[in-house]
Amino acid sequence: MPPKSKGSIAPFEIMRKAEQQAQLEKQFQKDPSPSEDSTQKPADPSTSPHASPEPAQQRDPHPSGRAHKAWWAALDEPVLFRVPRGFLVCICLAILALIGMSYWVGHSRGIKYAENQVAELAELTKARLQNLNTGRIAPLPNNTLGPIDPATASLSLTERVIQVTGDIVVPPDLDPREIGLNYLQITTCSNEKAVDLIDFFKTRGVETAAYPAHNSKTVTVVARNGFKDTQSPQTPGYQFKSDMLRIGIDWWKYNSRIGSKLSDMYYNKYDDNDRQQYINRYQEYYGQ
Repeated sequence: MPPKSKGSIAPFEIMRKAEQQAQLEKQFQKDPSPSEDSTQKPADPSTSPHASPEPAQQRDPHPSGRAHKAWWAALDEPVLFRVPRGFLVCICLAILALIGMSYWVGHSRGIKYAENQVAELAELTKARLQNLNTGRIAPLPNNTLGPIDPATASLSLTERVIQVTGDIVVPPDLDPREIGLNYLQITTCSNEKAVDLIDFFKTRGVETAAYPAHNSKTVTVVARNGFKDTQSPQTPGYQFKSDMLRIGIDWWKYNSRIGSKLSDMYYNKYDDNDRQQYINRYQEYYGQ
């Protein structure tokens, strides 16, 4: 596209090869300018008797030096666009603004999603722990929970304890453990974490319960199954611990691979000393 005037710049130009550019420059050097063609007119051969008639020289209808080509033949030639500097700066600023806006929107949505997740988790925990208390509101008379209601016999140990006491910690009167058996100590954690852990093991077909720990704010989660022998690989106790370790890895994955895999669980033999210590802690922490 030729420029309109000497001071104007074409918005684009077609980049040609070196050979074509040299041929184009040579062609323009040979052809006279349009102003010269308009001022100088050729002599009339009829007025000059001595002049021999010469065939009129035909100008190249294509000053660019190109031959007739199909329109799609020019698609192989690159096109160079001229963009004003100020317009280019505006485009760059607009792109940066879009990037910043996208980051801000994504960051805001991420924060809002995290806040909603925390709120939902808090509501879920509150609904599940509505009957959970860190201590007894008032001790039961004569330090007894009475006989087990047959209607609650089908419930798990933790469900029965919550229904009777309003807490998850097993009282001595409802403790089903037998003296002389080994019980797997899974972990020591807060009451809220123990509820999640007990429910998780329940989905894996293993019943667990919470017992007093070293203070009133933590409990020890213990498997209800007791075993006499736990050292030999052929015994049920050894196999049970292996299965519990695999469930501990599932628990770690369930918590987005954060926290413990419960790999430090161990067997503890339940004897008379342990039971007396358990009763003393229960009375100290929970007022009974």
